[in-house]
Amino acid sequence: MERLQKLLLAPVKILSRGIPSRLLQSNIAVDKKYLERISREHKIERDWYEKVPSFPTNSDIIDAANKGVLVKVVETPDYLPIMRLRNPKLHDEYPPYLTKASAALLGQITAEWRKRMLAEGFDKNVRLAVTSLTRSQEYQDQIVASGKMALSDGPHLRGEAFDIDGCGYYVGDKPVNPRQKKVGGEFHKAFEQMDAGLPEPELIDYSEYQPRIHEILHEVLNDLMAKNKLHYLHEFPNTNNTVFHVARNPNAS
Repeated sequence: MERLQKLLLAPVKILSRGIPSRLLQSNIAVDKKYLERISREHKIERDWYEKVPSFPTNSDIIDAANKGVLVKVVETPDYLPIMRLRNPKLHDEYPPYLTKASAALLGQITAEWRKRMLAEGFDKNVRLAVTSLTRSQEYQDQIVASGKMALSDGPHLRGEAFDIDGCGYYVGDKPVNPRQKKVGGEFHKAFEQMDAGLPEPELIDYSEYQPRIHEILHEVLNDLMAKNKLHYLHEFPNTNNTVFHVARNPNAS
């Protein structure tokens, strides 16, 4: 968090605990009615994990990973974490970890998605984009304070949830999404000033986006939720920020 506090990108509002609002801009504001509905739909997840302690800070997440409580999420042939989650220079700010069981669930989902993708003749180089993993309470509070996030609690804070981009993906290492040109450059500038810059990826024009790729993912999630393996929500549908939020069911057999 200290490096984020030192980031100077004028004119950038610095939120109460130090994260520049520019680094939260990929989240979208939502109205009260939407927040109330999302809160109701998330209740099952809060009930599952209400007795499980959250991670107060990013340092606590990293400590848990060092103790083997959490495992690092790395790229596979089926999915690729977004750049800030796989940039080793940003692991203090964006820890790329999940519990072992949730990491296994991510693998199960994406393996089944791949199987169905290949059955329909899709390019084997297409990979899903993982956009969010474990979050600390400190970071979640900053997102809430920015007015961009619905809930202050949930399984993300315990390493038991992850988000998959609902309108973007990768072909190899090349992103296909509607946000990259607008937001990607700002993120790269910010990270360069944190001495965490990486080469900007080559982009694939969004006109080549294939919605069936996410329709297949939707079908896989529906099937696994019907088997009580998980709970998921398709959040912010019909926007450039839509994601599939997935939480592991701790009672699954």
